[in-house]
Amino acid sequence: MASIANLTVKDDGSFEGTLATLMVTAPIAIVPNGRKVKDSEPVINTDRRTYHVELRATAASYMASVSWTYPADELIALQVAEAEAARAAPVAGAIDLAALNFRYRISGDKVAWRPVRAFDDMRQLFIEFGAEIATGDMPPLFVTGSSGEAELVNYRVQGRYMIVDRLFERGELRLGVGKQARTVRIERETPRRRGRS
Repeated sequence: MASIANLTVKDDGSFEGTLATLMVTAPIAIVPNGRKVKDSEPVINTDRRTYHVELRATAASYMASVSWTYPADELIALQVAEAEAARAAPVAGAIDLAALNFRYRISGDKVAWRPVRAFDDMRQLFIEFGAEIATGDMPPLFVTGSSGEAELVNYRVQGRYMIVDRLFERGELRLGVGKQARTVRIERETPRRRGRS
């Protein structure tokens, strides 16, 4: 809604003078006062636009209210609400907390995008990055296959989490080429069996 800057109304029903000098956000009520004025053209100055309104009084019909909106503002508000809902949404649903496995070792270069931790729920692998990943580059993920070759793997990013819909033993995050290349390894640790002593 626009903020009303001023509206002027004369005693005879025409518009002049000052109705509001402060910036307020409120509906304007124009009430007939019984005079014979049939046409008026008020000018409403707002903080966004100036509106020239043509008012005509008839005995047969009336308009209870008139309003205007700014679609761009509504679109921005909708985008902000969607972003807030996405930020508040859980990273993944239906996770069995008892099944979470945090036995992953992160090693390699000490870079700004190095993950904080990795864990799985026996179906998916979650790689958690620090908050600074939002302003930097997120590296692609490669999985070391059975032949020892690195294979690009599908994943999705939600917030600061990289979610892989499969489990693997070893993977690498890589960014850069040649001498500028940086690598961080993610390896799943297998629990050691305790022998009899």
